[in-house]
Amino acid sequence: MRTAGHRLAISNNVKSRNVTVSWTPINERLLRARFRHVTGFLSFIVVYAPTENADTSVKEQFYADLEVAIAQCGKNDLKVILGDFNAVTGSSRIQADHFPVLATLKLSLRDQLSLKASTLIPNLSSLSNTDVSWEYVANVSSKLRATSLEDQTLEAMGVITKVLLILAREVLGKRLCGKKPRISQATLAIIYQCRQAI
Repeated sequence: MRTAGHRLAISNNVKSRNVTVSWTPINERLLRARFRHVTGFLSFIVVYAPTENADTSVKEQFYADLEVAIAQCGKNDLKVILGDFNAVTGSSRIQADHFPVLATLKLSLRDQLSLKASTLIPNLSSLSNTDVSWEYVANVSSKLRATSLEDQTLEAMGVITKVLLILAREVLGKRLCGKKPRISQATLAIIYQCRQAI
């Protein structure tokens, strides 16, 4: 008979991506795991609760630790608490009361490395140069002629989009972002004057 333990199985596809934020075994009965997904974070708390026959102090400590684990999850995290709460329902208990539950949670987990690599903001201002503009148009025309796009399906639109993005990267290049300073020079001068007055 098991008295403690917790498990959370993760597919190799998720492990290989850079989405696991933290993996924290709290004690022999609690585990907290946090993952990054498209809209934020997902926190799993895996539990193995003491049975009703356990000491009151053990049960109280477990539920106190569970409350702390929930409180330590991010405020806006999607929280999933799963495991064995050792609950008894009905008038008779079946001999084999532990049945593994396999569930597939499909969230689009954010892979930060590929997200940064795939994001391209093309330098559209370079199209004002007629030489660059003609080069871009000529390359797009030749690439689209090389692909056979007879039907107007979504698949064809995907091919066109891919061609446009690849050529934007090659011909136009990446847009240079000139970040504005957070504090203007005028504001800095006022701050300096106030400090001198003190």
